[in-house]
Amino acid sequence: YLLSFRDPWTFEWVADAFERAIALDPSNAEAHHQYGSKLSERGDVAKAIASFQRALALEPKRPMTLLELGILHFYGGRYSEALRWADSALVADPTFYHSYEHRAVIRSHFDMHAEARADAEFAIEVTGGTSGQAALALVAARAGDTATARRQIRELTGAGALPQGLTREDRSWLAGALVALGDIQQALELLEPARADEAATRFLLRSPEFDSLRSHPRFQRLLEQYGN
Repeated sequence: YLLSFRDPWTFEWVADAFERAIALDPSNAEAHHQYGSKLSERGDVAKAIASFQRALALEPKRPMTLLELGILHFYGGRYSEALRWADSALVADPTFYHSYEHRAVIRSHFDMHAEARADAEFAIEVTGGTSGQAALALVAARAGDTATARRQIRELTGAGALPQGLTREDRSWLAGALVALGDIQQALELLEPARADEAATRFLLRSPEFDSLRSHPRFQRLLEQYGN
């Protein structure tokens, strides 16, 4: 896992280390899960799903693994499967706030706007963190609630400033909200500060929220930077 941060563009040593760890302890569900997570970042979806499924075979009620499968399906445009996995994560652990954030985004693609908002607001209430607010900005924008979306964006990014202390996922959701609002340039400004050593950014750029940007020159340069 640590090797993946040393050189995010070279996966050979990372794969070898994970496979060695799994060979030494094949019943370690966390090893299978973390390997699946890194495979996801590399875009190796089939192998990632297989790793997550092996983790669940060992520990069927792992909420993070269930959610990761939902995220993979969502990014592949398979929204019904994504929602099923997110629901399963919350059945396994109804307190797992991260699932509420992701389910909010997934539900917005079914035009389940009230349910999506409730999920995002619950995550904000439980954690008080930025991720729930970023998810709320996105679902509000997709629902046409421009006032709420812009208020959340302002609170998280400041008065025209680039965001400070936000996760990659927060930036991705805020950028998705801006795309839904038609603010393409500001959306790209949120995505571009990502450092080149953030390999997971590759995966986030595959989000369906950015499908309308695929032909935009600045977005294409960003994809090239991350090897997509």
